[in-house]
Amino acid sequence: NQTIIGAAVPLIARQLGEAWLSDSLSFGAVTIGCARLQTLVHDLADDKYQSHLVSDKVQKNCLVVVPDGTQHTLGAIVLANQMRHSGARVKLALGVSHSAMSSLALSQYFDAIMISATQSESLENLHGLVRNARQNDAKSKIFIGGGLVDHSVDLVARTGTDYVTNDWKEALTLCNA
Repeated sequence: NQTIIGAAVPLIARQLGEAWLSDSLSFGAVTIGCARLQTLVHDLADDKYQSHLVSDKVQKNCLVVVPDGTQHTLGAIVLANQMRHSGARVKLALGVSHSAMSSLALSQYFDAIMISATQSESLENLHGLVRNARQNDAKSKIFIGGGLVDHSVDLVARTGTDYVTNDWKEALTLCNA
């Protein structure tokens, strides 16, 4: 199941996105395809499939955030699933505004706050999310990942995040730094 979720689903999602960009699939077809992939991830990740997981490692408590107005949530859902499968405790929050980020950061301690950012995400919006998370929680490590990572300027300087990475295992290691 994890091979399907971690490798096949992202590959198919990229292919759908490329087909849309090349005008070989309509927006509707891509949207339906991604919705079906999301359902597949949900079905495969169901707790009954993961009840055998026992972690002898110290579990990290993580918050995975998709900013408000972002239409691309499949990657964050796959990320949350992969991290849960490895033993992390993950809260997934979709459509997070600045005020919602403040509330989430106050709700509990997170070792990592991971913000998923698309290529079109506003750096000002990301900076605001990071700022609101820090106002209420100076101890959490804040990460930005997603499509923006490969196509942007110095995200650490522009957003105030601690780290920029698309490697969640590296992110969890950096929580100990």
